[in-house]
Formats: sequence, structure tokens, C-alpha cells
Amino acid sequence: MDEPITLNILDKEYRIACPTGEEESLQASAHYLNTKIQEIRDSGKAIGTDRVAVMAALNMAHEFLNQKSDYERHSKSFFNRVRSLQDRIDVALKNTQQLELRSAESLIHFSVLPLEPLVQGQRLPRYAWGTHIFTTRL
Repeated sequence: MDEPITLNILDKEYRIACPTGEEESLQASAHYLNTKIQEIRDSGKAIGTDRVAVMAALNMAHEFLNQKSDYERHSKSFFNRVRSLQDRIDVALKNTQQLELRSAESLIHFSVLPLEPLVQGQRLPRYAWGTHIFTTRL
């Protein structure tokens, strides 16, 4: 619920409705505005309360738009960097999957080779599979 808050701007009090939890931010904004108004008033570049207030508002709008432009430029750069990293990760994962697939295929297509000749009446030959040697018996 909006609660009224009292702000001093241009040496005048203003009661302004403020959402709950935003009081500190609104007070900081009023302080910033007063600082800008005081800078313009002290510089002597503008005479009259209305003119000083308009000049302060224009300066603040200019600062805001410059910061917004910088933010958008940095956001775009950040987004492009993240996209580039995602692409590199996708390529690395694809290469890893291809290596895993080749490794699995080589295990499936292995050939069993007898290590010793088969002699009638003796045990069956030993076979090599990977790094293990198996001997079969009848």
C-alpha cells in the first residue's frame, strides 16, 4: 500500500505517495535531484526556480539515457560472449560424444583371436579380449 512520504525539493516540502519498501530509494532520488539543482543554481547558468528545475531534469535525463545506452551495449556484448561460449561448449560436447561413440563401436567390432592352436583332446584355446585373457574348457 502506498504511504505518503515528505520530501524537500528546492527548499519546499512535498508529500508524495510511495510504495511500501521504496521510501529509501525515493529519498535518495530527491537528494540526488536537490544536489543537481544546487549545482546548476551555484553555477549561475540558469536563473529562476523553474529554469533550474528544468535544467536539472534535462541533465538527469541525459545521464540516464547515456547509462542506458552503455548498459545496452554491455548487455549485447555480454550476450554475444555467452552465445560464443555456448557454441564452443556445444562443439566440445559433440566431439566428446563422437569420441565415445567411436570407442563404443571399436569395442563392439573387436575380433576374438586365439592365442594358441587348438589341439584335439586338450582344453580349448585362450582368447584375448581387451586386456583380459580367457581360457575356456569343455
